[in-house]
Amino acid sequence: IKEMIKDRVEIKAVVSSFPGSAITGNTAVLSDVTFECNAFQRIDPEHICGIYAYIMSAGIYELEDSDPIMDQLFADIWGTAYVDAGLEALKRFVEADIREACEKDGVTVLDSFGPGFYGMEVTEIGKFFELLDGAKIGVTARSNSLMLPLKSCSGFFVAVDDLTRL
Repeated sequence: IKEMIKDRVEIKAVVSSFPGSAITGNTAVLSDVTFECNAFQRIDPEHICGIYAYIMSAGIYELEDSDPIMDQLFADIWGTAYVDAGLEALKRFVEADIREACEKDGVTVLDSFGPGFYGMEVTEIGKFFELLDGAKIGVTARSNSLMLPLKSCSGFFVAVDDLTRL
């Protein structure tokens, strides 16, 4: 299956950075778009160095309905693995960027989180498309918060200069 889908791997992302001061309580206001997430309350605003919002896609991995169900399952699993790999690569990009931008020592980037994780409602997906141009990478969101292609995600990386963990 990996050989059959290897030409479909197309990891792309749109990313924008924002100042840490954008988070207050459980709310982040980024370019006039308001996000709510319980996890924001667990991060001390005094220690936030930056916020990175992103939309990412790993490509299209759906097979034909006529393909064996196990082949479809394995293609889906590989697609998820490529999403995870894309998120790791994106985190390394954010880590390099924040090192250049932040003049504090000991800055770390928290694991990615977003709609469906750490208390952020899935309905927040649409707000990422208000903030970022998903069309640049071929990603859209339906009114029911389903992102297409299916192996796409959106969220935040937050850089902190303390020992915060979500």
